[in-house]
Amino acid sequence: MSTQISSWTIKIPIGGVFTSPLEFRDGDGVVIPFTDPQFLIEPDGASPLTWSIANGQITFVSTGIYSIFVSTAEIAGYTWTTGNYHLSVIDGASNTIPCLIAGLVFVVQC
Repeated sequence: MSTQISSWTIKIPIGGVFTSPLEFRDGDGVVIPFTDPQFLIEPDGASPLTWSIANGQITFVSTGIYSIFVSTAEIAGYTWTTGNYHLSVIDGASNTIPCLIAGLVFVVQC
């Protein structure tokens, strides 16, 4: 049985890069083989955007383990400071889990 995180607050630094590991593990630390992770970000007052493998902001490391990287240039184009996101994945039986986690996202001056 997988462990589900109810939310994670994402803080994206203005003038920097955003990087984070993205690992799916159960309560015993065993990797869960989720695939195709996608963050749908819905900024307040701006058009939705997606972080995914397809657009290069998420990279595959190994089964169930990914890395998120959003460049300084990408962040410089963000005209918003707050919003919401949800993370969708595909499970081992090819079922879409449309909202594994959801939470707030901020673009912050650090």
